[in-house]
Amino acid sequence: MARLAFRRVPCYNRAMNRQNGILYAIAAYGLWGVLPLFWKQLSGVPAVETLAHRIVWSSVFIALLLTARRDWGKVAAILRNRRSLAYLSLCAVTIAINWGVYIWAVGAGHVVDASMGYYINPLVSVILGVAVLKERMPKAERIALGMAAFGVAYLGFSFGSLPWVAVVLAISFGLYALVKKIANVDSLAGLFVESCILAPFFLALLVFKQADGTASFAAEPWSRTVFFVLSGLATGLPLLWFARAARTVELSTMGFLLYITPTLTLLMGVFAFKERFTAAHVVCFGSIWAAIAVYLGSKTGIWRRLGEAAGRRREPRLAPAAEQEREK
Repeated sequence: MARLAFRRVPCYNRAMNRQNGILYAIAAYGLWGVLPLFWKQLSGVPAVETLAHRIVWSSVFIALLLTARRDWGKVAAILRNRRSLAYLSLCAVTIAINWGVYIWAVGAGHVVDASMGYYINPLVSVILGVAVLKERMPKAERIALGMAAFGVAYLGFSFGSLPWVAVVLAISFGLYALVKKIANVDSLAGLFVESCILAPFFLALLVFKQADGTASFAAEPWSRTVFFVLSGLATGLPLLWFARAARTVELSTMGFLLYITPTLTLLMGVFAFKERFTAAHVVCFGSIWAAIAVYLGSKTGIWRRLGEAAGRRREPRLAPAAEQEREK
């Protein structure tokens, strides 16, 4: 009996880790979904300058977290591993591209295009998970993927063409999620290394602009400087949650949960920034949320339990004598 209980503990821990990972993923995707409200406050600043501040202040924020948790030894371990450094270098490049395009899109009034990119991204993540990581895709997931693909395709065809903003955001973040999964390093230490790979180049840019007198930092309005500093928190916190989730949750699951982000982003674009909401968006939303319902129902076993309950209701009720005979 003791041996049986001992064997169940690892399974229980894996289940708990996966549940915590899903909660981290929901928190990260939810915060990413409302970040256009934050970046819109810096729309008057060139996108590359905002990106530079985002990377530099993220490094500062993550360094403070590492100090508080006394995790600098994990950073040193990554720096001694060439394989980890190679993967994190690729992560740094893909996330810098993703951040830069996203900041530009929000400032230029292309929030709907950005949301379309994140609608496409889960499809990229699911395909990468199956093709590269050999993750299994059950029938329910294939049905959900088809429904989501229909919604995204309908939205793209309604616009007449797929915007380059959407394509770049989808591919860059899909690759980032894949490489992050393969790297399998400590989440906080990995984020710090990624930021440090990029920080020297963008810090040099900020120093040059400050010396040239064209920088927006420490210039009026002062609220911009506050938002520059807070960009480290706004960037580091959801990325930390995402990295923790990516280590314990299947890439295909992460891909479907990502639909939280574009849904919130699209709502920001329509209601906060007054962008148009057409009938095509209604069709797309319906298809995507139906796909998520099918997928989550499959993962939680809801559809199986409902089917079993329906089957029991359809069974003919036996007479008492017949029930007793069957029991014999």
